[in-house]
Amino acid sequence: MDATGYVANSEALNAAAVNGIRIVAGPIPAVLMFGGIIFALVYPLGRESYNEIAQGLEKTRQTETG
Repeated sequence: MDATGYVANSEALNAAAVNGIRIVAGPIPAVLMFGGIIFALVYPLGRESYNEIAQGLEKTRQTETG
């Protein structure tokens, strides 16, 4: 926020600070959310692969606990 000229507890904000807040609160989270959605759609995790992973983890837990 310092890079945009934001001053804490000031009565008025300059235009750069307001634009910085808008960018940090709007487009950046939107881009990150869009990236997460794309990753979730492309990630190959179906029921079969999930069950294989879950079974592998269960076997690992059983061998670690003895």
